Amino acid sequence: MDSASAEDLTCPVCKEVFKDLFVLTCKHKYCTECLRSFWRDTETKWCPLCSRRSSQGLPPHMCILHREKPQLYCVEDQQFVCLTCVNSEEHTNHTFKSIRGAISSYKETKERSSSESEEICSLHDKKLQLFCQEDEQPVCVECVYAETHTNHTFKSASEAASTFEEKLKTEIKTLEENRKHKENIKGEFEESAKHIKFKVDYTQKQIEHQFEMLHQKLEEEKQAAIAALREEEEEIMKKTVEEIESQISTLTDAIKDTEEMLNASDDCLLKDADVFIRRVQISQPYPELPSAASVNVSRYLGNLMSNIKKKMEETINNIFQYIPVFLDPKTAHPDLVVSDDLTIVKREKIPETPEKPYHPYVLGSEGYNSGKHSWDVEVKDSKFWTIGVMTESSHKKGANLLTSDNWSVHYDNFSMSKWPGFSVDQNPERVRVELDYDSGTVCFSDSVNNTLLHTFKTTFTETVLPFFHTLDSLKILRFSDK
Repeated sequence: MDSASAEDLTCPVCKEVFKDLFVLTCKHKYCTECLRSFWRDTETKWCPLCSRRSSQGLPPHMCILHREKPQLYCVEDQQFVCLTCVNSEEHTNHTFKSIRGAISSYKETKERSSSESEEICSLHDKKLQLFCQEDEQPVCVECVYAETHTNHTFKSASEAASTFEEKLKTEIKTLEENRKHKENIKGEFEESAKHIKFKVDYTQKQIEHQFEMLHQKLEEEKQAAIAALREEEEEIMKKTVEEIESQISTLTDAIKDTEEMLNASDDCLLKDADVFIRRVQISQPYPELPSAASVNVSRYLGNLMSNIKKKMEETINNIFQYIPVFLDPKTAHPDLVVSDDLTIVKREKIPETPEKPYHPYVLGSEGYNSGKHSWDVEVKDSKFWTIGVMTESSHKKGANLLTSDNWSVHYDNFSMSKWPGFSVDQNPERVRVELDYDSGTVCFSDSVNNTLLHTFKTTFTETVLPFFHTLDSLKILRFSDK
């Protein structure tokens, strides 16, 4: 062997050629500084490889057998040896190098192997100049004639590399297209996330507002009950005080009359004495003082919960009957733009050659398959609009509003076409849509003048969604806008 082995010349800690060699009693070798640092971190003197404790390592650069300083490197045994080792039977006919020469040879071999760009066949020690297409691996010229490659096809290594480069370029192109697609999805998600956030924020505000209304109603009921209780207290006290004061006033007058009689002449005193005595001796009952029993507790507490429940049910019915409709941007026609608050749809561009038929519309974000629902739409700024409900399946099939299953009212200031739904002659400011799914009715009314426009009667068999069709703009009104 012409060069020192990597394992024998490199420190197992830093993986570099030994610097200031240190040999432990277990014969494992390290850089002095690596071992010192390892022991300092672990606070225990043990071998990093075998974990054998060492109260004291051998002095650096000392032969393990003869405790002499190593002078040479044995190529056959791949270890450092002292001069006594060189002359021993164990090293008869062995080849030796200087320690410096062994380290230099190792470094040169390492650098040479790393600089070689061409791979060598492990079987024939030849350059890998060909590529086996069946085994998909590089081979040398002698591998071509081996039994393992019988009837195989080969390419030059450069040609195979070019082929793989083209494949890699194709893969990169595919990956880039995939990344672009994912970036588009990310952009769509960010847009959806913005709408989701608005919808959540709006709903949260409505929840807070509705609970505030409930709390306000409870507070009003509490204050009303307390006020009635205090009013009864004042009435009891006032009545008792007035009765006592009335009797005191009567007694005061009697005392005054009696004192005046004492100052009268004897004839007058004797003449009217009998009548006067009977008058002042009229007994007056002591006023009855109120007790705790005077307060009718059952009047306030007996029906308190039932009264509150009734009041709260009325409030809840008024609060929760309104559920807003939000537009779904994903269903909007390409020519339509939906506002960030999901309430306004507007036609942004007019096609040069519109599709036939051309009915740009957008759906509400939630479908209905039970219950009662209503929403108001501001239509005054649109000269051509249709609003109503359509079946979910119609939209999925790519609905043509002229032929799809829908129940709607329509206004056309241009008299462009005959509409299958109900057409209004005058454009109202606002239209209210009232859907009763269970009874199968859809009512349309002018919510400003409170006049009925039209009512459809049908039997719903699947989910229906609000839809909004316009060539201008429409706005769904919130509860606060009405």
